[in-house]
Amino acid sequence: MFACLPSIDVFLSHQLFLPFFISQNCFIYNLKDSAFYRAGIVQHKKWNAYLQKYIKERLSGSPVQDGFDSFRLNCEQALEALKNGQRFIKPKQGHGVNCRQYAVFDPDTKRIIKQYTSRASARLAALALLSAGYQCEWDLTEQNAKTRVDNARDPSKLLFGYQWIPTDDLKSGKFKMKEADRYVGNDVLTSQADTTTVLILKEDTVSGSEIRGFESEESAYQDWLQERTSSVAASDDNAEDINISVFVKSYLDGKASINGIIWKRVLPRHSPVPEISTNKIR
Repeated sequence: MFACLPSIDVFLSHQLFLPFFISQNCFIYNLKDSAFYRAGIVQHKKWNAYLQKYIKERLSGSPVQDGFDSFRLNCEQALEALKNGQRFIKPKQGHGVNCRQYAVFDPDTKRIIKQYTSRASARLAALALLSAGYQCEWDLTEQNAKTRVDNARDPSKLLFGYQWIPTDDLKSGKFKMKEADRYVGNDVLTSQADTTTVLILKEDTVSGSEIRGFESEESAYQDWLQERTSSVAASDDNAEDINISVFVKSYLDGKASINGIIWKRVLPRHSPVPEISTNKIR
C-alpha cells in the first residue's frame, strides 16, 4: 500500500490509521458493553467527527485518501466477519469447573466488566483486587477465595460489588438477577409516584438509554465512583481530585462523561397543580 507513496504521505497515512486501529481492537478483543468496548465506540465517534470536520476535505482525491478508504473498508469487513461483531476469548482446553470462563458482571448496569479464562484466574484476580486496597464485602483469604468467587454468582453475595458468573451460564441466562430497587430501570423513570423524588439521571449517550435515577448528589456520586473504577478513563483523573465537589462541578454542572455515561440534573415531576378559578369572590 505504501510502496509508491512519498515518505510524508506514508507518515500521514500512519497517523490516520492509528485511531482506527485502536477502536478496531476494542471491538474485536472485548465483549460488547464492556468498558473497553464502550471506550472504542466513544473514541471512534470522536475521531470520525474530527476527521469529517478538519481532514477529509483536504485529502480529497489524494493517494492517501484512497489508501485510507481501502483500510476502513477492510476494518468494516473484518468486524462483519466476527460473530456479533466481537471475538470471545476461547476457554482453555480441558473439562470441569476450573476450565470455565468467568465474567465479572455489574448487577446494576447489567454489563460485563471483565472476563477471565478460568475460575483459577478469577480467584487470582479477586486476591489482586484485595491486595490493591479495594474494599471487599467479605473476609477474603487465599483459602476461601475460590468459595467466595463461586458464591458471588448470587446477587446477594457480591464480591467487590459485582457478580462473578461462569460465562456460559451468563450467555444462557442461567443466573439470578438482582432485584430492581426503587431507582433502577426505565420503569421507575416513567412512574410518576417514584419520579417525584428523582433529581439526578444517569444516561448512556452511546445507546441513548436512561440507566437509573438518584435522589441526591451523594448517591449519584457513589455511583460515579463505581463507574469510574471500572472505566478505562479512570486513570486520566488525578487521585486527589476524586471527591464529590469535582463530580458536581465537572459532571452534574459540567459536560464531562465516562465512556459516554453522563449524570445530569432533572426537575422532579410533581402532581398536576389544580386550576384556580379566576372568578371574583362576591
